[in-house]
Amino acid sequence: MEDPAKEIPGIIQAIVQNEDLKRQEETVSKYFSESAILDHMVVFCKNREEILAAYQIWVMSNHSLRATIHQVAYKEDEEYIMVRMTQYVRKWWNPFEEKGMPMMVFFKLEDAPSSTGREHRNGTAAGGTRRKRIAFQQDCHTLDPILVNIPVLNLIAYGRFGLRTLLTMTSTITIKVLQATIGTETITYTAKSAYKLLGLT
Repeated sequence: MEDPAKEIPGIIQAIVQNEDLKRQEETVSKYFSESAILDHMVVFCKNREEILAAYQIWVMSNHSLRATIHQVAYKEDEEYIMVRMTQYVRKWWNPFEEKGMPMMVFFKLEDAPSSTGREHRNGTAAGGTRRKRIAFQQDCHTLDPILVNIPVLNLIAYGRFGLRTLLTMTSTITIKVLQATIGTETITYTAKSAYKLLGLT
């Protein structure tokens, strides 16, 4: 990213949609570092591969997704971006009802590698253009504090070997199997085609 505050809404829109999985994959590969972390209420991903798998499982699990960006705040000296947004979801089993999920998303940026593979000094490329990529992302939902403070349930959801770890591993394995067999885009296309034939889109 050369202008993080301006570019981050487009990056989010490219990721939080299920019309073009190839575009989603290219976006994650371009803007997330290989060791990027995604801290979410449901999953905890420790590298770019796990992040992509989690996103692709999410988009394939829903009939349609879209996002509205309400506010972007960029603290350039500390390389933090805060985004206030709402994600709108239509489930496969109920495509007629769209539900909005307000959330806050925090990004920590780092210097992006140059074309030679070296990090840009102070995030500045040739000609003084700043280039950044995402090193850390944290999604904050309103249910987070509730789960954290419920005995036993907090360990199940947030423990080292808890539900988030299990779901992350399952997402990664599932995506690898689908990519090796029929391809993730085929599943989404087939499901959408079936809904069009039934007049449910």
